[in-house]
Amino acid sequence: MSASQQAGSGEVPIGKSHLSYRSFGPAGDLTTLLLHPWFGCWEFWEPVLPALAQRRCLVADLYSPSLGEWREIANASSLAESLVAVLDAEGAAAAVVIGNSMGGILGQLLAARHPDRVAKLVLVGTGATSRGLRSQFAVSLAGWMETREPSTLEALTRGLVAPRAAHDPIIERCVAAVGALDADYVAAIPRATIGLDLRPLLGSITAPTLVVRGELDGIRTYAHAQELARGIPAARMVEIPGAGHSPMVDSTSTFNQILRRRFRRGDGDLRRGRAGRPFRLHVFPAPRWTTRRRGGPRPPARRPADRSSRRRAPGPDHGRASRCGHPGP
Repeated sequence: MSASQQAGSGEVPIGKSHLSYRSFGPAGDLTTLLLHPWFGCWEFWEPVLPALAQRRCLVADLYSPSLGEWREIANASSLAESLVAVLDAEGAAAAVVIGNSMGGILGQLLAARHPDRVAKLVLVGTGATSRGLRSQFAVSLAGWMETREPSTLEALTRGLVAPRAAHDPIIERCVAAVGALDADYVAAIPRATIGLDLRPLLGSITAPTLVVRGELDGIRTYAHAQELARGIPAARMVEIPGAGHSPMVDSTSTFNQILRRRFRRGDGDLRRGRAGRPFRLHVFPAPRWTTRRRGGPRPPARRPADRSSRRRAPGPDHGRASRCGHPGP
């Protein structure tokens, strides 16, 4: 499934403006709502659509309110409420919500305030608070909001993915699209979100949740992902080696494999661990022993010197996911 197979589009009111979205896939009970990162664009989800071909996918364009009078609704809370209107317009009682970065913040708000509308939640490269962002990103963001320098804005978009994917065709399209937007609107949403603290809401998220982080994320840290996994009662966590802030673009096959496994398994297995103690899922690009079945032979022990003196480079993106049999720290 690709953009050429788009089933339709729609828009819902948000204040004095509107939020537009695109729909893909067959109509039915299986609905997935996809929320893109800020400085990225809705096309970031194009590589994921084939993995969700049997589902109805709604891809929101979070920049679309900039085409109307947006100043009263330039905040995460208003955008999250508009997503409820999207589900209503599509006749979806509930949806699987997958949000990356800013989209993940909106996903948290939606799941906490409207738990009956979120069947499952996937949070990618996001956090419950903006404290502790990577310093280079924080400096670049502050600098761009002050100067609106086009080259800095372009760098913010390219920095969403691992360096090897910085010139991917999707990134090139998004650089052009974001550069053509109303810069005041693009700056207003991050500014309104900087002081947002969603940690008190995490305990009220009842949807089974998967927290996904890229090892090379240049914006969010491991601590941000761990905080989500510990704060949300029914949460697990996965880290993708060699992936950036938006792994659906730079590590597509591994990301899609994780989604397929996520949708295949039931929700009950997410509740086996103790509350606040996330199980960690690790995705390895190459070693076969990481996919061993329970009861199979264990991998050979590594020498401490190997871990400290040599760091294995990420291999091709054809990895397989394996579940560690112990809770994370």
